[in-house]
Amino acid sequence: MFDNIQDALNQLLSGDRHESEVSCEQLIAALKQFPHSAELYFLLGSEQAEAGNKDDAKSALGYALVLKPDMHIARFQLAFLHLLDGNFDAVKVLLEPLVIDVGAADYLTYFAKGCIAAAEGDTEICVRQLEAGINHNRVNEALNTNMKKLCTLLMPSDVSASSEEAVETALFDIYTQQKH
Repeated sequence: MFDNIQDALNQLLSGDRHESEVSCEQLIAALKQFPHSAELYFLLGSEQAEAGNKDDAKSALGYALVLKPDMHIARFQLAFLHLLDGNFDAVKVLLEPLVIDVGAADYLTYFAKGCIAAAEGDTEICVRQLEAGINHNRVNEALNTNMKKLCTLLMPSDVSASSEEAVETALFDIYTQQKH
């Protein structure tokens, strides 16, 4: 068992695990001990997304937001999963606080604007906003990697393809070729 929530997070995020991969057994034990920890539900959601369990990931990330509505990274990750599923209305609703909240992390504001543009099929604005977010993000390289991949996939290589078609193809490729 863990001494406190910080001890649980430290143990879960340290060790010999590949790229901060969390031990599912330890994570479940931590959640049983601290069932009201938004951070643990965020970790669970991230692990579920990486494993390809999008519905479970959405559920865990959504619960993290219920527990801590200002957890902007959980909000963004949940919206990104909805973007991958083509649920564009949910993307806009979830990301709106990141666009209007002055206290939100600057890079997430750019990423949110980019994802909203992607949901609207505007690849030019999407790429411009994602690139701005990448330039401002100095704390989350894994997220930068995902956004760089999305930018690369959205770059116009076939001028005959519509913007909306390009967004849908790019999002499918992100989901099938890359972990979150």
